[in-house]
Amino acid sequence: DSIVCLGDINIDLLSNSCHEAKHLRRLLKLYNSMQHVTEPTHVTAGSATLIDHIITNKAMQLERCDVIDASNIMDYRKKKITDHRLISCILEVKREKCIAKYVTYRDFSKFNITDAIAMLQNVKWEAAKDMNNTEDIHDFLTSKIIDIYDTQAPIVTKRVTKKKAPWRNEEVIMLTRLKCKLRSQFVKSRQEFDWTEYKKVRNRLNGAIRKAKQNFFSEKLADCKDSRAFWKCLKQSDIVGKKNNTLPPKAFKVIEMNEYFVEMGSFYEVDENLINSYSQEMHNGDRKSFEFRGVSQYEVRSAINEMTSRAVGVDKISIAMIKAVSPYAIEAITHLMNMSLKKGEFPRSWKTSIGHPLSKKPNPSNIS
Repeated sequence: DSIVCLGDINIDLLSNSCHEAKHLRRLLKLYNSMQHVTEPTHVTAGSATLIDHIITNKAMQLERCDVIDASNIMDYRKKKITDHRLISCILEVKREKCIAKYVTYRDFSKFNITDAIAMLQNVKWEAAKDMNNTEDIHDFLTSKIIDIYDTQAPIVTKRVTKKKAPWRNEEVIMLTRLKCKLRSQFVKSRQEFDWTEYKKVRNRLNGAIRKAKQNFFSEKLADCKDSRAFWKCLKQSDIVGKKNNTLPPKAFKVIEMNEYFVEMGSFYEVDENLINSYSQEMHNGDRKSFEFRGVSQYEVRSAINEMTSRAVGVDKISIAMIKAVSPYAIEAITHLMNMSLKKGEFPRSWKTSIGHPLSKKPNPSNIS
């Protein structure tokens, strides 16, 4: 890390006899630092001293260091703002490159409900009843649902560098586009009229942003019933920071995580001797075995409608998509459920999940 210290130190480094100046030079040498200003910063009729300093560690590179005469700069009372010359510097700073995120989602902007219903009606869902293999039934249903949604709402991937501002409304979006358009127009023409028009729209945009922020936070904060809701609102709006408990992309290999979660339950394997002992000591009247029964279309439909999760599985199908096709595919879905219960089999994708590991402590050294 680099350190920059600047200000009125009140020690004249142009003097070779000043005790404080000698002591400061020794300190700079001791801590491998240097002072960059070389011109006097406080000039009077009888003296010129260098008492305003810019101090950095020697490893830091300065592109430029200036001393600016501010004697003609007045405040609103017509008095000089300072009797010192102003010091400034330009640093060579490497900006940390923002890692772009890629967000994948279904684009419903051109979704046509009439065409979607027609496609659902054209699918021969009853063909699933002739299948006896759960994997085949699952693949049939999945492929038909995916085909319809890929046509009506294709999957798109967008590059995102920063979070969308929650207060950004239609007026702000419109003025932003207009401002960018006018700025490009001025860059091409270099006409005073284009510059004036650009400044007008820029000022309108700044006012619209302030108003949009004020309205958004007034409404949001007014709805907060307790301190928990208040802080949640501030975090969602990026006013206060969130805890970043996600693991770095290359912290652990995926195969290592999978092996850990697969093997973590090995300590609780079934004890066959204990099961045999319970079976032999059961009363005669309690020897009823547990069995699954078939489910009806009504039960399947009710279970689907009760689900509120918005998660999408490895098959790229969400609960919302299943709810949308259920009026036409409920018979095929029920057949899949009953065949799975009857055979004690689950489709492969049902046994695969998408995991997002969260770190409970900073910089973990192992998965456990």
